[in-house]
Amino acid sequence: MLFVIQHPFGRPMELAVNTVKPLETPDDLRIFYDSDTLAGSSGSPCFNWNLDLVALHHGFNGLLNRGIPIRKIARYLHANELLDDKGDIVGAKSQAAEESIWD
Repeated sequence: MLFVIQHPFGRPMELAVNTVKPLETPDDLRIFYDSDTLAGSSGSPCFNWNLDLVALHHGFNGLLNRGIPIRKIARYLHANELLDDKGDIVGAKSQAAEESIWD
């Protein structure tokens, strides 16, 4: 189960729920799900049944919605010294601004 908390079109908060298990890509760059989201929902948090944050909603590929796994974001932040071992944001390196995990 996946819950997406969203504010589509700037409207009040809405909850998109789906009982389909998210499908993860082999390269660990995206998860795909068919929760009912609308335009303006990119960046919305995606939670599993235990209310663990698992992804940030990123968009729609024509068939399914997609999200960026939180562990991928955390690995990127840690590798670029933007996240310390406790999970706190510590600052930015100049090359981090040039690289993107969104591609």
